[in-house]
Amino acid sequence: MGASLTWLVRDSVNVQGALSGASDVALQRAAQRLATGDLVGAHRLLPKLSLLDLTSIYANAFQSLVFILFIMTLISSAAIFLLFSQAKRMEDEKG
Repeated sequence: MGASLTWLVRDSVNVQGALSGASDVALQRAAQRLATGDLVGAHRLLPKLSLLDLTSIYANAFQSLVFILFIMTLISSAAIFLLFSQAKRMEDEKG
């Protein structure tokens, strides 16, 4: 999950950071720090973005990650339900 959160944070940081004129290396490092919750470290790398901006980026990325995990859980649950109901049907036909 850490890698997924880093990926989501990186996308937002790239958009916001590019507007602030930060280098690609600074953006990558800031995204990694932000994904681990180090807002102050990310702010040092991207001083033109406020702590509020960085908190918003982190919150939005985390919200997206929770939504993705929710969708994956629904899909997995549906697949398991269909597999078990099919196995039950096959068992009923045999018995």
